[in-house]
Amino acid sequence: MQHVLVVDEPSAGAEIKTLLTPRYRVSLAEDGERAVELLDRDGPDLVLLEAALPGMSGIELAAYVVQRGLPAVVISPKPAICAGLDRLGWPHLRKPFEVDALLHTVQQTLALAQQRQHVVRQSLRVFARTSGELREAILNLSELRQRVQETLARSRRQPGPREPH
Repeated sequence: MQHVLVVDEPSAGAEIKTLLTPRYRVSLAEDGERAVELLDRDGPDLVLLEAALPGMSGIELAAYVVQRGLPAVVISPKPAICAGLDRLGWPHLRKPFEVDALLHTVQQTLALAQQRQHVVRQSLRVFARTSGELREAILNLSELRQRVQETLARSRRQPGPREPH
């Protein structure tokens, strides 16, 4: 079961947890500092967070989450924040939101994150294979270079054909 970390004030967080719990394992945090602790300890698959958090802002927390390679969905009642997130293509929900919108956004964001992870894993496999092939080619070139140097050294030591007088 996928794990969602919800970072919001207690009553809103509890409401969101109730909506998500049938489909996801849900943890709650009231602020960014607690969320960072839970990120390190619980390893969620997605962080759903309020833009206006006490202490560390939701936007700062979202940036931290994304730097760690996890998806983050920002929630805000402010149209200006939502418009800015829209322009960035950042997943978000505007409060108040419909239950279906919440479920759809979480599901889609998790699906995109899984696709990205799949692409990254494939890319790493290709890189590993290619770097192994490159390493082998470099060794072959190094051996060839050594043989050429040895052949040149032998040819310099052997006297060449004498020219007639």
